[in-house]
Amino acid sequence: MSTERKDAQYRGFAASCIDLAKSSSTPTEKTRLLAMAGAWLNLADRVVQAAKHPVCQIADHPLVRKTLGAERGAKAE
Repeated sequence: MSTERKDAQYRGFAASCIDLAKSSSTPTEKTRLLAMAGAWLNLADRVVQAAKHPVCQIADHPLVRKTLGAERGAKAE
């Protein structure tokens, strides 16, 4: 599934939670549904941000390079 489709789907889930919260019968239920909507929106934002930043190889991660050394880290894929 493409990033745009995931983003739209997750935002749609958030909208559904908000719609349900509008008609919820208790404040607790409303709070939970709004929290779920917030979580879906955060996930949608994370999907978009992840698509903007290419994934680097594990050997390029600073902690791997620090632990194994620059030369060995580059070979440790």
